[in-house]
Amino acid sequence: MSESVLSARPVGRYATPPGPSPGVLGERPATPLEIGTHRTGDRTTVVAVGEIDMDTCPILRRSLYEALSASVRGIELDLAGVRFCDCSGLNVLMLAGRNAAAEGRTVVVRSASPAVERLLTATGTSSLFAFGGHA
Repeated sequence: MSESVLSARPVGRYATPPGPSPGVLGERPATPLEIGTHRTGDRTTVVAVGEIDMDTCPILRRSLYEALSASVRGIELDLAGVRFCDCSGLNVLMLAGRNAAAEGRTVVVRSASPAVERLLTATGTSSLFAFGGHA
């Protein structure tokens, strides 16, 4: 069982140089998204830690695609370490769910942070994902 870790750093106007924040309005500190994956039987577990937004969702999308491709029955998501998730991240999760269903697989949210739970509840999308056990 090998674990891979990927990270993304914001670029463009959201990126800041290493060190203390310059305090300029409109900038925010660069917060990476770290993704780890490992096989558990016939499923692949994906662990995300950090922030999921339009700058970091491409790495989440790629990680979920690779995890789904490597799994037999689907993927388990551990989102307990996600401090922030916006609608672009939600779109990636929903796309993964659609892709999994098209292949007869499932996406199960094993754990979710309060930020992810709020997003899924506020958007009425929590019913699109199995929670807890294998589906």
